[in-house]
Amino acid sequence: MKRISGILFIIFVSITTLFAQNDNKTPMPDLPGTIRIDFGLNFNNNFPSEMSNRAWGSRTVNINYIYDKQIGATPFYWAAGIGLGLDRYSFRDAITFSAIDDNPTTIEPFTTLDEFGSIEKSILSTNYLDIPLEIRYHTRPNSPNKGLMFAIGGKVGYLFDSKTKHVYNEFSERKITKQKESFNLNPLRYGLSARVGMKNFHTFFYYGLNPIFQEGLAPEGAENAREFRVGLSLSLF
Repeated sequence: MKRISGILFIIFVSITTLFAQNDNKTPMPDLPGTIRIDFGLNFNNNFPSEMSNRAWGSRTVNINYIYDKQIGATPFYWAAGIGLGLDRYSFRDAITFSAIDDNPTTIEPFTTLDEFGSIEKSILSTNYLDIPLEIRYHTRPNSPNKGLMFAIGGKVGYLFDSKTKHVYNEFSERKITKQKESFNLNPLRYGLSARVGMKNFHTFFYYGLNPIFQEGLAPEGAENAREFRVGLSLSLF
């Protein structure tokens, strides 16, 4: 989340600077696209009981550069882009994952040395490089910032980072442990998306078509675990 905060801070400073320049009569750049940020929640979809997740703690942040173009004189637009998909799953139980050699990943309880200790957070984080694609319909095609916009599409992503994180108390001391590993997660993901809204605000839906874990290497009961999330989108310019 520190990485996410840093990226958002850079974007905020950049936009603030642009508006400040505009107040000083300096022309703002006419960028050919937009920066879109999605904030959403990850929901339990075909997860085994051991991986039951907390919806509010299981969040997603997508930061994408999107370029769109009208298709002729129609109310339809195509849109494509590139960005980061930063997801995390917060589990109700204190669990961790173990992937040894070419064996399937196992779900194991996370334990501490202190029998009177307590777990605060048990998290799996997955970070992707994404390529989103959409076909959009604008009710006012000549003024796309007015009226409603409906979009259907999807995205393809490449997993470049994954880790578990545990926050717990041990001997009355708050501790954090992280384990960076692939855990036999699928290196590629792809799924369908839908979006509806107006101007710079939209709601979005995403459903993963392929399982989160690799075939034959998933934890028992998680063979069909898939991504499922909903949230809000903000276009910055």
